[in-house]
Amino acid sequence: HLIDPWARDPHCGASNLRAYLGKIYKATPENSPFGNPVPCDHNGVEIIHDASDPRLKEWLPVYEGRE
Repeated sequence: HLIDPWARDPHCGASNLRAYLGKIYKATPENSPFGNPVPCDHNGVEIIHDASDPRLKEWLPVYEGRE
């Protein structure tokens, strides 16, 4: 966890943690843990991050009479 999930106001539930210090780097093959500067899961498998990804077609519904 980046923050404490229980750090919230006891009366209204709003988070009292509003800002976090951190460094942001451009994704490059050199600083990517798997050598590919694209969003990946924890195993290094590229996640779907673009509407042109062919894996999205696997989720299309198949209706009778259509292929």
